[in-house]
Parts: sequence; C-alpha cells; structure tokens
Amino acid sequence: NNAASGTDQKAVVGTGLSTVQSLDFYVGGGSITLRTGGTSFNSGTQRMQVDNAGNIGVNTTATDVGGAATTPVVTISGAGQSILELNTTAADASGNNSGLLTFTATNNTGGDKDLVQIQGRSAGTTANDRGGEMYLNTKGNGGALSTKVFISSHGFVGVGVSANLGSTMTVAGRVESTGGGYKFPDATIQTT
Repeated sequence: NNAASGTDQKAVVGTGLSTVQSLDFYVGGGSITLRTGGTSFNSGTQRMQVDNAGNIGVNTTATDVGGAATTPVVTISGAGQSILELNTTAADASGNNSGLLTFTATNNTGGDKDLVQIQGRSAGTTANDRGGEMYLNTKGNGGALSTKVFISSHGFVGVGVSANLGSTMTVAGRVESTGGGYKFPDATIQTT
C-alpha cells in the first residue's frame, strides 16, 4: 500500500535488526498499535495504541476512560493496579531526584513554564536502602516554583517549610479552621 495516500500500512520489524534509529508512521484516520510476542502482522499481545485523537492507551484500547474528551489522554490499564514508574539510575546517595511529574503551560512566556511539580527524592543515611521524601511545588502568579508541601521520610508534613521538621505537621504561617475548631491531646476542643 502507498503511505502517501493514507491507506493502511503494515510493517513487521524482525528480531535480526540490532539498531533502529527512528520509526515514522502515517496513518490516515486510524490508530497506531504496538504489539509484542507475535510472529506475524496482527498477532501477539497489544501493548500500546495511539488513536487518531492523540490519546495513548497502554495495555488497553479504551482511552479517555475518565471522559476528558477535549484533550489527549494517556490511559494505563491492567487487571490489577496500574503503575507509572519513574526511576533513577544515579549512584546511591541521599537527595537524589528519582522522579518528577511536571505540569506546564506552553504559553507562559513571562517566566517559568512549569506550574506544578510532584517530586520524589531519596533521603536518609542507610546506604542502598534509603527512604523517600516528596515535594509538591507550585508557582505563584508572576513568581517562581517553590515547595509548598513537603512529606519527609518519617511521615512528617511541612506546609510552607521543607527543612528541620520536628513535629508531625509544621506550618509556616497561620492555620485556620473554618468549622469544628481544634482538638487537643487532652480531648478538649477549642472552637473560638
């Protein structure tokens, strides 16, 4: 078939190839499917699909399960728990970034395009068995990214602070209750 005409194309990449620099596909109105374990075209197990709306399904053909519909969606599906794994191969050390999920705005031209980040980092002194800590970073209007919520490897939470946490929760700034008040260890509740 002729790729330029947009008709269906079939390609089988054999195991005898040692290096593939790039694969480009043109599909007229259909989807691109990646299969593994097969011996011929359309055999094997479907592992990934990119549909004509730009949605990506990993281990599924049912993309956009949540119904976002107006924007491309990546759907990872499995019979049990689906996992998105971000891994580092850096040498063992405390403070290594192991993963970063970033939400950006392409048209932010006045400064940082990154709006929100969720970051995982190694922490602790036990070599090759370190703990983990999590940072939630957000960008203020006209500002720069900074850590707003921090969870230490001990489970301590910092709001507006990410160092020297000595309590289960440390807050830099005022804490407000909009209802119900505050309960203290002696079971008393302050409502005013």
